[in-house]
Amino acid sequence: MENFKELTQALIQTQVLAALKDAPEYLDDLVRSAMETEVNEYGGKPDYNTKSKMPWLEWCVRDALETATRKAVLETVSELEPSIKKSVKKALTADDIVSSFVKEILANTADYKINVEVAPEKT
Repeated sequence: MENFKELTQALIQTQVLAALKDAPEYLDDLVRSAMETEVNEYGGKPDYNTKSKMPWLEWCVRDALETATRKAVLETVSELEPSIKKSVKKALTADDIVSSFVKEILANTADYKINVEVAPEKT
């Protein structure tokens, strides 16, 4: 993973610098400096609360990978939603679940007494 990160950083930096090859030399230095600027774990300026520092480019690559992964997971779960609902309903209506539910209700009503009275209807 470390080699992938370094390779990705070098590739992106090379591509950005190649795109700006016609620009004045100082622009190359500014771009390189911006990519190497240290940021906190949220991509912001590090301060005394910062847990870890990293170059902006490393943070940017990590953030892009996390965003793409999050999107893929959400899409997959969304596609599987009907199957997930069906499985949950099946699990909730299984005999052992229903029996446990009824037993729990009855256990909580053990302190109560129910009187049933049968009497003829008054006219």
